[in-house]
Amino acid sequence: MEDMERVEKVEQLVQKAGCSYTEAKNALERSDWNLLDALIDLEEKNATFVESEVIDREDAHRYQSADFNMNPNEKHFKDIGNDAAGGQKTGPGRGGKVRAFFSRLWEIITQNYLNLYNKQEKQVLRIPVIIPAILFLINFWVMLALCVVLLLIGFRFQFEGVDLGKSNINSAMNSAAEATYNAGQKVKAEFSTPQSNTQQGEDHNGSYSDSAANGQQ
Repeated sequence: MEDMERVEKVEQLVQKAGCSYTEAKNALERSDWNLLDALIDLEEKNATFVESEVIDREDAHRYQSADFNMNPNEKHFKDIGNDAAGGQKTGPGRGGKVRAFFSRLWEIITQNYLNLYNKQEKQVLRIPVIIPAILFLINFWVMLALCVVLLLIGFRFQFEGVDLGKSNINSAMNSAAEATYNAGQKVKAEFSTPQSNTQQGEDHNGSYSDSAANGQQ
């Protein structure tokens, strides 16, 4: 199976199960890359997690074998799950969603890279996204000013990786870099043009004065 097909299956499983990319990949590997089997595998693991949560919250005298009915194939609760969830459907808790969010964020900033290219399209820097992310957190305005200066002198940024290295993202970054560079060149031209006109005027006045002096002689 091609890597792209596996990446697509991982993304589909993340969307359907609300899990992290690592959990989705491991579930697919255990299920021989069968999407349905992997989804069932994740649901079974989630049911086990819910069971441990229920046991922790309920007193020992309320936990009896007659309170629940677990089918070895389906692994679902009969009553105790409803008591713990207040009659709502069991599923990933808030803590699980938070963990999945930070797990996903960690994957993005550690498995994707930021590349820097000069005006000659030569790569001069390649670093994990986590490094500029930390630097922006430490001193946002200094990093923002540095990025603007680099764009003004013709440098551009590009992402690399499964999550951020997509054509639409890099195309938008190229457009922003080009617009910033062109704006800088326009301002530079506007500041240099009056100076050139002044110099030409001074040269013209000097020539005129020399001509008038020669005429008087």
